[in-house]
Amino acid sequence: MPPLTTHLVVAERVFPHLKEFSAPEYGAFLTGNLVVDVNSFTSVARRTTHFVGRLDEDGEAAFTESCANFLDQRERLLSRPWAMLTPEERAFVAGYLCHLAADEPWKAMGARLQQSLGLESLQDMSVPPAVILTAFSVLSHALFVDFAAVAAALNTALLPDVFTHVAYADFLRMWDIVRLPLLKGDSPESFFEMLARSGRDAAEVQKVREQHARHWDAAVALIEQVGGVEVFVAEAVERALEVLPALNESEL
Repeated sequence: MPPLTTHLVVAERVFPHLKEFSAPEYGAFLTGNLVVDVNSFTSVARRTTHFVGRLDEDGEAAFTESCANFLDQRERLLSRPWAMLTPEERAFVAGYLCHLAADEPWKAMGARLQQSLGLESLQDMSVPPAVILTAFSVLSHALFVDFAAVAAALNTALLPDVFTHVAYADFLRMWDIVRLPLLKGDSPESFFEMLARSGRDAAEVQKVREQHARHWDAAVALIEQVGGVEVFVAEAVERALEVLPALNESEL
């Protein structure tokens, strides 16, 4: 999965194309993009939140079918029919789908990296995946068009209680952990703060700090090897704009 900051960068670029929404729905769209990764902060299973497994579990379906599975189950996943949702609730759901859309090219990019390195699994990389994610996040932050507007929308955003597949309390717990680090802007420190807020003790966080210091330059080099952050963001925006119109179709 892309880091949360990268999801926000994609969401910022997608939202202006969604003519059914206006400024009051911006915050809900952004938070919808973020809460999908609730599985990283709670006991909720990843397959429950993302509607498909990882590449080593599902093969190519891992980066082609999460959006389709979500759309197929749309009405079952919602507490009320789509037609009865408020604009803010619809924006929240659209943000969720936008996140899934960005995950699909991310997995494809991971597959390209794995193949180029000749590895059986990305877990076999000499650079820890967590360091690559943090580096990707930091590099993504430079691509915001208007981070102040994103931060302002997040600072006042509420999380609509509209989904049935994940307990609302779990979404709230995740949001409580990630909101302040995201609002401070992005740096490795933001990631370390998220770890601390999620319950990691000081010794664990220090170990992660040292890991990042050792592998940072190599992580940046690997990101450049697969085309860099801008190429991925463009692919993710394109995929999101392909799938989001289906939310408004009367029959899926």
